[in-house]
Amino acid sequence: MNGPAPDLVASAPARHYDALDLLRGCAAMVVVLYHVAFLFVDDRVMFESGFLCVDMFFMLSGFVIAANYDRKIAAGQTLKQFSIDRLARLYPLFVLTTLIGFLAVNAQQYSKIGLVDVDTVVATLLVNLAMIPSFFAPWNVHSVFPFNGATWSIFFEMWVNILFFLVWRRLDWTSLKVLIAVSGLALIGSTLAFGTLDLGWGRANFGHGFIRVTFSFFLGVAIYRSGIAERLKIRGIFALLALLPLGVILHARTILPADLGAFSDLVIVFVVFPATLILFAAADLSPVAKRVAFALGGASYAIYLLQTPMMILYSGLPIVLFGRKVAEFAPLAGFIFIPLLLVASYVTWRAFELPAKNWIRRISRPAAGVAPARLQRQPVRTTRHVGS
Repeated sequence: MNGPAPDLVASAPARHYDALDLLRGCAAMVVVLYHVAFLFVDDRVMFESGFLCVDMFFMLSGFVIAANYDRKIAAGQTLKQFSIDRLARLYPLFVLTTLIGFLAVNAQQYSKIGLVDVDTVVATLLVNLAMIPSFFAPWNVHSVFPFNGATWSIFFEMWVNILFFLVWRRLDWTSLKVLIAVSGLALIGSTLAFGTLDLGWGRANFGHGFIRVTFSFFLGVAIYRSGIAERLKIRGIFALLALLPLGVILHARTILPADLGAFSDLVIVFVVFPATLILFAAADLSPVAKRVAFALGGASYAIYLLQTPMMILYSGLPIVLFGRKVAEFAPLAGFIFIPLLLVASYVTWRAFELPAKNWIRRISRPAAGVAPARLQRQPVRTTRHVGS
């Protein structure tokens, strides 16, 4: 077999999935609110299942990577070209936020304990800048990307993207269903063993991240290739209305008995998220909603990667200025932080992320007149999620 069966490469015309922009932007904000709940209400958690939005990102990634690259790979795109495309999208902001986080975390730790294990810290920075997890554990932290905790998922994003390319020629429907089924069963086992699906970010659970990303990503690929989003015609208002129950579901873990937490995680990832992805992929937004979705979706990668460095710097400011913890200013602290993050993310997207991506792709592009004709084909226009 030289490639997926013809029916696997969707025949729908090129399009932009506007509602997926909105979905990934909202998912990024849920992750932020999950992490910064202390800025609004002390000792409370907002969207206690918010960490599962990472699985939504992986699922979105599978959908849009298949939409954007099935035709390109079929037309002869090489692994080198594919890797450059993905690195151009993921790496510049990954490096920038890691360096900002390096400064912020070191300042935070120095203010607490007054010393820095230079060898361990520098070794961790160098490894992380190479987009490789670190097990050096500076300050005995559990995160394998301690200078920007959110970047752990970008490592897995890049890994599964390369895996997608390598297996693409054998990824027919049968192989795809087997891969989803096997990784799904493994994910159930991991989740039940740990009592949570919050896996992959730390030294003790890192290996389980491969299972987590494999299931959601290739389920997203299957949803795209099924063509269901192209066959359904859904008014955008229904997608917008679905955001409310989705938010309730992501907050429901707060009121569930602790022993049902793992079961709740699995239901959300196996049932709620696939249904949500199909709904939003099939939705047709109004012109105003499209503009909002474009801006929020465009800034979503920056929202996701800037949240931790900015939160650390923001939390340290009232200590320096007033000698008080930022939580003492809740909920005002939260209502100030969110707009600051949104503005910073939008500016970062426009002024850094897009120019850096375009520059890398431009300098790596074959010289004019030399590129094979098959590489001149018009790419599929589609939305990109956090990290795609």
